Amino acid sequence: MRNLADASNGRTWAFIALTMVCVTLVCQAPSRRALADMPDITTRLDTAREEPLPVNADEVKQTLGTLYRKFRYEEGGNVADHTELAAAANPRAFAIAIATVDGRVISVGDSKKTFPLQSLSKAFVFGLALQDNGSETMLKNVGIHATGFPYGSLAAMEVRATKLQNPMVSAGAIATTSTIAGSNPGQKWNRTLRVLQEFVGREVQPIDEVYIAEMANNKGSLAKAWVLQSFGLLYAEPNAAVERYLRACSVGVTTEDLAIMGATLANGGVNPKTKKRVVSAEIARGQLSAMATAGMYDDSGPWLFRVGLPAKSGVSGGVVAVVPNRFAIAVYSPPLDRYGNSVRANKVIKELSDLWALHRLHSKTYR
Repeated sequence: MRNLADASNGRTWAFIALTMVCVTLVCQAPSRRALADMPDITTRLDTAREEPLPVNADEVKQTLGTLYRKFRYEEGGNVADHTELAAAANPRAFAIAIATVDGRVISVGDSKKTFPLQSLSKAFVFGLALQDNGSETMLKNVGIHATGFPYGSLAAMEVRATKLQNPMVSAGAIATTSTIAGSNPGQKWNRTLRVLQEFVGREVQPIDEVYIAEMANNKGSLAKAWVLQSFGLLYAEPNAAVERYLRACSVGVTTEDLAIMGATLANGGVNPKTKKRVVSAEIARGQLSAMATAGMYDDSGPWLFRVGLPAKSGVSGGVVAVVPNRFAIAVYSPPLDRYGNSVRANKVIKELSDLWALHRLHSKTYR
């Protein structure tokens, strides 16, 4: 009887072992298939995106119209007066545009009126400099420091622990311009203009009268260039660097163009209009990081606290703010606050950030 029991137990255990092997093989088969399919799944996850707009397009248009009417007659601020041409800008000009990462553009107001990029160009030329030199070289040779001083000031070089600047302020932008690769000044400029055109998605050119006026009033920029050179922080001949810097500032765009430029950064460096890659996703991230540190000059800290979006302004009255992976907001209105940022643009973008919960540092409570 004992032998029969032992044999029975042996058969039982053998059956159990065989069953476990079969179950394991059955379970592993889908796993192997899943592993084989993983690259495709990952690709689908990377490319799949939710609707970039917080509400439908009609509601976006209605919201922009409401804000346009609300701030159209805003009286605050003063038009830039560093040249007679700049001082002649129409203080009533006003436009708002949103461009999404899937290529839609929604706008109100004077959205097709051309104005010079001015300091807005800094954010995009910086992308070319990162491409030419690499992030670590730009950190070492130019810096990404929040200066805490007005955008045209050199004081930061004298009182801070480092003389390095930020590509979003004038001295740092001149240094950045001096790092652009090319065998001669003409080639360096052609590459600079080409990257600006690629961000816009169409042919744009400097506005001749703006460039002439800026060059006639370039003593401050030249002073910065020579000081940078004295500290070993300029990487081209001072006059040539300033000429290219001011030429980029003179490139004419519309508010819709500016929104597309911002949406290219939101889209990881791919222009949503042309579908062409302008810079890598890593470089786009670097551009947005620099914008967050000093894109709104010495108001960048309060801006990030209140609005929570990387942004860049220019003294012509343009501001672009980027919501990564979703869209960009561009506003044009010449009257500036004491920091050199558009008064109307500040108010419009702040309201949109609050209304649509766009602040990038907003976190939700885990439940």
